[in-house]
Amino acid sequence: DVMIEFGGQAGVALAQILMFYPIVYINTMAALGAIDATLVEQAINLGARGWKLIKNIILPLVMPGVLAGSTLVFILSLEDVGAPIIFRFHKVMAYQIYQYFQSVGSEASRPAVAALSFLMLVFATLPLIVVRRYLSLRYYARLARGAPRPFHGLQLGRKGLLSAYLVVLPIIVTAAAPQIGVIILAFSRKWIGPLPEPLPMDNFFANFITLSEMEGVMRSIYNSLTYVAQALVFIAIIGFMAGYATARARLPGASVLDILSSLPLAVPGLVVAFSYYVFFTTYFHGTFLDPVLFPTHVLVLAYIMRKLPFTVRSVFTAVIQTPRSSKKLLGV
Repeated sequence: DVMIEFGGQAGVALAQILMFYPIVYINTMAALGAIDATLVEQAINLGARGWKLIKNIILPLVMPGVLAGSTLVFILSLEDVGAPIIFRFHKVMAYQIYQYFQSVGSEASRPAVAALSFLMLVFATLPLIVVRRYLSLRYYARLARGAPRPFHGLQLGRKGLLSAYLVVLPIIVTAAAPQIGVIILAFSRKWIGPLPEPLPMDNFFANFITLSEMEGVMRSIYNSLTYVAQALVFIAIIGFMAGYATARARLPGASVLDILSSLPLAVPGLVVAFSYYVFFTTYFHGTFLDPVLFPTHVLVLAYIMRKLPFTVRSVFTAVIQTPRSSKKLLGV
């Protein structure tokens, strides 16, 4: 038998591509849906076709969405520690921070972790500054929003459809393969060879019954859903206000607020948890914010800070594409 080993830096890169490309995809689809169809039709009437139409008209209009998604992917890839652990590629900053906690203990590792985390923050800040500067100079891209008629895409010929499917379909199938495997394995006895051994129909949900009987599992599910729901409410409210303020409100230091709202993604979750633990146990010892006594409050706060940048970037991208004038928004 021939076994193909795929690991190291290439494995990490492939894993991160398959994990994070949906972020760019979702942002790009939202930007495409906001394009004014009349702009595309006018370009076609003036002779723009094929790649020329995409390069000169469509791509500039969707660029805010592409850049917003790409910025998040860059930061998430920078702080990802799961893929380096699985593929045993340890020469990345996120893993080095993780290794400090594992090897030398929390007290001794604080200065080193802080120094390396600072470098990660610097590297994460640079693309945010560049993207914000680029969008501020590209006002024409905002015309894509508030369209009187939505853009439903270009009509592709047979060759175009064939090329699109040959490129897109393998990527989608490959990216979805792990999730499909998990679903299949959840209803199987074990995985033997290329296919798993399925459970009999009279005992199809045996794995879930076993799971429900395990100590602490049901409580863990309840806690996870409860904490996420609480965090979601605050993320939606704070994210909208922060995204709108950084894109539209004339506030002193709005650009700084925009950058600060995205920085929590640049630090590995382990560092965020450790930092919150040290901060709240030091300055709020014995209060309702002490994670030793009341871990729920700090846990929800950590969820909010970690996921808030997604909402802020999405709102910022949508607002930056919206014309300032209500007349432009209404198309009158």
